[in-house]
Amino acid sequence: MANKLASEFDNRQYMIHDRFELYYYENTLLTGVDSHKHNYYEILFFVEGNVSMNIENTSYHLKSGDILIIPPNTLHNIINHDLSTPYRRFVFWLSRPYYRSILNFSNELSYIFDNTKKNKHYIYSNDLLAFNSIQSKLFAIIDEIHSERYAKEIKIGTSIYDLIIQLNRMAKKTIETEIYKSHHRLFPNIIQYIENHIHEDLTLNNIAGYTKEKEVVKCLISH
Repeated sequence: MANKLASEFDNRQYMIHDRFELYYYENTLLTGVDSHKHNYYEILFFVEGNVSMNIENTSYHLKSGDILIIPPNTLHNIINHDLSTPYRRFVFWLSRPYYRSILNFSNELSYIFDNTKKNKHYIYSNDLLAFNSIQSKLFAIIDEIHSERYAKEIKIGTSIYDLIIQLNRMAKKTIETEIYKSHHRLFPNIIQYIENHIHEDLTLNNIAGYTKEKEVVKCLISH
């Protein structure tokens, strides 16, 4: 099925459709793509390969299951380190007008995009089971795009909403897990700091200033 739904790679960096574009690519001789930016959202679902993504002068070596969120006007490019290994991925382009129309349905659907923009959190990793679920949705959308089935456009639209809901749930789970781990790393340090300074004038700001995660510490202590 994957080979059947694969597209021939096109290195253009502009949209020819006004809402979205979704492609599945398999390349073995692609060395990379020049650094560029565009005025739409790009989501890259990394399946296989030995590649790095440079985003705003930071390099990320990709692992199978990684999902990259690249907001509009974000400088990025891909580098392929091994031309003998297939570079397989899905590329999903989302125009800003179409993105805004999705948010008209619910602002909750902006969670992953807001977090990426605010915290520069471009990459979300997934285990095999979770990523296979997302791949199935992507292949189903591509298959529907190339079909002539009844109510095709309605099916595509609802499938895209379903995909974005799953991406937001993935992002929320990832971020909540990172916060949980951060809390448990901080607790022993906070306790040690208090014990070492028990005879001093301990204030919330003093304790928070001891760590790099001041807002997290203030939240923990206040609760």
